[in-house]
Amino acid sequence: MPLTPYHLGVGVFLGVALLRWLDFPTLCIATMIVDIRAIAIYFGLFTGNLHGPLHTVLGGTLLAGLLAAIMFKTKPLWNRLSALFGLAQKRSLYRIVTASLIGIYSHLILDAIMHADMQPLYPLTGNPLLGVLHLSDVYIICVAGFFFGGIFYLIHLYRWKTGRFHMSY
Repeated sequence: MPLTPYHLGVGVFLGVALLRWLDFPTLCIATMIVDIRAIAIYFGLFTGNLHGPLHTVLGGTLLAGLLAAIMFKTKPLWNRLSALFGLAQKRSLYRIVTASLIGIYSHLILDAIMHADMQPLYPLTGNPLLGVLHLSDVYIICVAGFFFGGIFYLIHLYRWKTGRFHMSY
């Protein structure tokens, strides 16, 4: 995996760039939550393959559904936190589900490009994305996501603070 926080770069970029259509906190969490099992294995809490069932389309889709349900239910709490950063959004099941799926699938795609032990299309064997990009390209994508997402956020924040941008979504 690009280290778990690297995945957040994609979430920040897409989350700010597509703020009107995607739920920002859901997208950011979704880009990283796939690694929850891998982190537990890494620290010895579980045993098994780092890229196990959550790193498959089936497992990721189920996780996306669970995450979307939790985020929809807790959206008022997330809005209180998001409002401090000018990112509060109305609760929308569509935006939350879409953000959850995009975040998790982006994680799966980036990891599948890098890791031979992944079987993203399980129960089919193999990894058709392995090596599609060079490893350094994957890291560049993640870091560039942070960079451009940060620029987009600063523009959004300026427009929001000066009253030139109204969050009606």
